[in-house]
Amino acid sequence: FARDILRLARLDGIAEEPGPALKGTLIHDALDRFTRAYRDRLPEDIAAALMGHANELFGEFGDQASIKAFWRGQFVNFARWFAATEPARREGVSAVSTEVKGALEIEGGFTLSARADRIDRREDGSLVIYDYKTGNRSEERRVGQECRSRWSPYH
Repeated sequence: FARDILRLARLDGIAEEPGPALKGTLIHDALDRFTRAYRDRLPEDIAAALMGHANELFGEFGDQASIKAFWRGQFVNFARWFAATEPARREGVSAVSTEVKGALEIEGGFTLSARADRIDRREDGSLVIYDYKTGNRSEERRVGQECRSRWSPYH
């Protein structure tokens, strides 16, 4: 009830190590900050600019040793990959938006709502919608299976 109806999440314990949810939040927030800062054109050093935003976020979470030791190193690798691939994603793009919310009213009083991590409007008017995923493949499969069983038309 608390999770599904009230949408309350379990809080981490005071002495618990940061978990995958926090890691996902940090990555999403770093990409959001980067995209907001560089909507119109990319910086000279994309990886360094992205790492700047990531380091600010790591600092906001108290620069915990586990974050510093593992996540920052992993993020450096991600930032290098992102820097190598982002220019191609931006080719032919006229506008970049981040954390875009939308809703669709469906007959019968049902509203479908979503939030896109990023939407690029291409010069030809088409859209590219991004939904960042930070979980590992086994987690994604498990979640996908839970969703399929939970939303089965037979329930």
